[in-house]
Amino acid sequence: MKNLEKMFLMVLIGLVVACQQEKAVINVEGNYTLSSQEFYNGDSLTNPEFVVAEQIKIYTDKEWMFIGFRDSTAGFSAGTYSISDDLLTEYALTNNPDSAGNDFILRIEMTDNGYRQIIDEMEMDNGEVWKLDEGYVRNQVSEASDLDGLYRLTKSVNIAEGDTSETTYHEFKMISKGEFLWGAQAINQDGSVTNYVGHGKITVNGNEVIEILEDSNMEGIAGTYAITIERTDSGFTQTITNASTNAVNKKTYTKILK
Repeated sequence: MKNLEKMFLMVLIGLVVACQQEKAVINVEGNYTLSSQEFYNGDSLTNPEFVVAEQIKIYTDKEWMFIGFRDSTAGFSAGTYSISDDLLTEYALTNNPDSAGNDFILRIEMTDNGYRQIIDEMEMDNGEVWKLDEGYVRNQVSEASDLDGLYRLTKSVNIAEGDTSETTYHEFKMISKGEFLWGAQAINQDGSVTNYVGHGKITVNGNEVIEILEDSNMEGIAGTYAITIERTDSGFTQTITNASTNAVNKKTYTKILK
């Protein structure tokens, strides 16, 4: 009888360990590109006009950010997250067009080359509740740097021909393992909001940074930027000098801490 009890206990311990190991495989930390996107209204597949042509998403161990755009239309969001079993909850710090967004619960399924996320209840502008099913493939990355993390723009200053002007606006920036994303909002004269996003590669060498902006919905800004960094207790200030006009732009970013 004691042998049976011992065997039962060993089986029970094995099941508990197996369950713990199964839960531990949900790890989305990484840099990803959207590979598939499907919207469902009830059981019907219906991909709306605003399905993005390009979308990049990054998860650190604590934060996340994505940008998406098609032609001149763009969107972005960023925040922190938590994981429980196969459910990931995103706590949004920004979600266009407002400065504070909605939290989403995602069902996560890891794949051989990335992961799949499903939002079972996404409220649309017309009040209908749809389901969103997305697949992401993992990007190749470089080494991490001490600048890796999620940041909010807290000050932007332009200096040109002796004049200084502050043009601080709503912007988030993510740096992770050789890649960066940014999303910004411009308030138009009629009060409407235009979203601008961009992404590319970043190299950090001490206080010298090279950003290669690979793509953006803002025309004419893709290219290579030489940036000087000054680290602060809460983030960093970057300085970009225009080689042809000597105009200077200084941006201060504050790191988001979970």
